[in-house]
Amino acid sequence: MSKLRPLRSLVILTMLALAACGGDKKKDASGGGGGGGGGGGGGGGGGGGKVASCDMPSAMSCREYRGDNLALGTESLAKLCSPEISASAKFSETPCPTAKVIGTCAKPTGKDFFYEGYPIPAADVEKDCQAGGGTFAAK
Repeated sequence: MSKLRPLRSLVILTMLALAACGGDKKKDASGGGGGGGGGGGGGGGGGGGKVASCDMPSAMSCREYRGDNLALGTESLAKLCSPEISASAKFSETPCPTAKVIGTCAKPTGKDFFYEGYPIPAADVEKDCQAGGGTFAAK
């Protein structure tokens, strides 16, 4: 049962983040919503794309936010990243760490990182990711 606690915390965090992000209130007013930022690419941080994360080392996971999730600022996301979710939860305006990543699950709401020692097998994490509309990438 305790193996599911980190996943449950991650699911709760995701649901709270979705609620905090709201609907499409600014979609029309923003003239198309800054769409292109995610393209271009790659390398080290160019392009002015904002990023924030909730790192949860004791849960062997991290949640990364970009794009529309940051449109209203980071205050609500920072409140969601609290000890109630995971004792080690730490919010920052930096990407999730990439060392010892075993897989990621990318969704429109953000990207979940899973690290060595995560208590749920990668195959199960992949199934859960895909069932939730995400794209899993094993590392």
